[in-house]
Amino acid sequence: MPSVELLLKVHGIDPTSQGEAAPLILAAGEGHSAVVKSFLARDNLNPICMEYALGYAASQAFTSLQVNVMKLLLARPDVDPNFARGFARTTPLNLGARFPDVVKLLLEQEGIDVNHQDDFGFTALIKATCCHSVESAKLLLERDDINVNIRDANGRGMTALHIPCCWKESQEIANLLLTLREP
Repeated sequence: MPSVELLLKVHGIDPTSQGEAAPLILAAGEGHSAVVKSFLARDNLNPICMEYALGYAASQAFTSLQVNVMKLLLARPDVDPNFARGFARTTPLNLGARFPDVVKLLLEQEGIDVNHQDDFGFTALIKATCCHSVESAKLLLERDDINVNIRDANGRGMTALHIPCCWKESQEIANLLLTLREP
């Protein structure tokens, strides 16, 4: 951390430069809260870079470190939790759908779009099902605005319920879909 502080004092250094390899994005993905906090204290940060950092942290949230970084980023008014600019227009919720802590945090955000489809037609629920994340699926299914019948766009037209029909590991999610969403 001291070396980061020293580098940040250099005139003109920008932690949001270098596109997808920006220091802010890399630090977010590694869960380095202190470094991200130092970067966020600077003026004139690129909001798109901060959103990519949010998505990268969501996709790498194997520990609570990345979730803590996400909290720092989400506390900023210039970070949109629904951004969908990166690979296949995937949102942080879709990127982190396999991690219940990420899903919980993002579902707490005002205006979160739980039914966003990326360019492949995947929603967070479809991704949680593909990853066999029962806890994430439970959190998503608690939402009144979730649409369980959205079909992917990869030519097969599969819904979240189709996935457990292909993989027995997702049977618990199939049971959730069948019981929690009955009219």
